[in-house]
Amino acid sequence: MSIPFLATEGDFSSNTEYLQISTETAAILDDMRFFFVALIKHIDHSASGQEQIRLITTATWIRDRITSLPDVSAADSPLAADFTYKSCRIAALIYCKAIISRTSLSRICNVQDLNQLWANMWQVKLSRWKQMPGIFLFVILSALSAAEAAPHGRFMKSMFKTTSAYIGLEHFELVDAALTAFVKMQRWLKSGERGVERLEKPVPLNFIHIYER
Repeated sequence: MSIPFLATEGDFSSNTEYLQISTETAAILDDMRFFFVALIKHIDHSASGQEQIRLITTATWIRDRITSLPDVSAADSPLAADFTYKSCRIAALIYCKAIISRTSLSRICNVQDLNQLWANMWQVKLSRWKQMPGIFLFVILSALSAAEAAPHGRFMKSMFKTTSAYIGLEHFELVDAALTAFVKMQRWLKSGERGVERLEKPVPLNFIHIYER
């Protein structure tokens, strides 16, 4: 049930065997968790100019770390058939691009990103994603808003709702906190596009499927 949007006592790298993921996949998820937690702290208080620079520098450093990992374009790569790794790598780079440029996910996730993510994430069986729903949610949310007008957008939205409900049945507080953090990030990204400051008293969070509107 672990979700990269939230801090936790353990890390993905310590649970690769249990989760049946590669060390490279775990490294991506741990890096993104570290950054998401820092970003939400940044959003929740009025950060100084120096802190904002530090945030973008950290995002750039993490993006470069992820980019340096194998892109598995070569068929003989050990990770060539690891579609969980490929999906997490693409999703993480989408998040990084959005944060570095302070651009909403719906704008930053282009057709190429969406098609690559779609082609790789559905190479993983749903029964396998069900074993790691927090990771699946992380992947889906990176492209959900960009896919809204695409032919497969409805299916992705359905998978988002199903996955959220599945986690929430046993750990409602977990999925609630994760989606709240995600909405905060989306609002912060959109406020950067408009060139306005974060609202001191934001309007109540609406259900996640309308977070972009």
